[in-house]
Amino acid sequence: HSDSPFVNRAFSAFPVGSVYKAVTAASALENNITLKEYFCDGDITLNGNTFYCSNLDGHGEIDFDTAIAKSCNPFFINLGVEIGEEKILSLSQKFHLGESIDFGNGYMTDSGILPLATEFVSKADVGNLSFGQGKLTATPIQIATIFSCIGNGGYYIKPSLISGTVDENGKLTATATDIKKEKILTDYTCEKLKKALSKTVSEGTGVPAQSNLYTCCTKTATAQSGQYDENGNEIKFCWFVGFFPKENPQYTICIMKENGVSGGSDCGPVFKEIAENILFNF
Repeated sequence: HSDSPFVNRAFSAFPVGSVYKAVTAASALENNITLKEYFCDGDITLNGNTFYCSNLDGHGEIDFDTAIAKSCNPFFINLGVEIGEEKILSLSQKFHLGESIDFGNGYMTDSGILPLATEFVSKADVGNLSFGQGKLTATPIQIATIFSCIGNGGYYIKPSLISGTVDENGKLTATATDIKKEKILTDYTCEKLKKALSKTVSEGTGVPAQSNLYTCCTKTATAQSGQYDENGNEIKFCWFVGFFPKENPQYTICIMKENGVSGGSDCGPVFKEIAENILFNF
């Protein structure tokens, strides 16, 4: 951004939108809530608040995998109300949302905002949280860590900087670090999520990241901010996050663009370029 080129956006908190649907889904799976099919007609109303789907005409009868791939808001709002805010927030705390991450030497990330359970007064508040809206904010580092956890079989690993040496061929020899792992998702939850997230690029909102060089599990978001530019247009925060290869994940990439159009169109091609260059060079 021309006004603030030296802001570390990886460490800064932003509205996250639909990438948070992975947390809502994980919460349902961890609490043995059946992911039933849902009829999406384009919107859902809770306590007098109407929430719209990205597809205003609706998706019709939709299952969980398709709801992830096509990012159906009503599906996840309905699911979130069934789960309840306490279970969703409990898992979010296990992901350490709302907490700053200390990278050492004075490098601290923003904590982001994880609402308190006491702030929820209606089903509409739960619905808002379920698809990553409302007061919720998080850093790209935090969001990448959530998806890394899904990709690695359910282990939360605190992000860290690893120093090492690079030889003349560009090969890195990393210094050994004490990496602590905490199992917070079951294998079953991770496999169900990976199956759904793998369809985002093949048939959902992430088609711009399609490549014949890799398979991946991804999620897009186009988050509303409540902030407006000088022309009165709402500023949207666009995301594309995921890991690859699907079968044996090695890398997680999180892309975020301020004042974008959509996560798929703005950030999908960037994900693709980075992923292909990683595979080409290594």
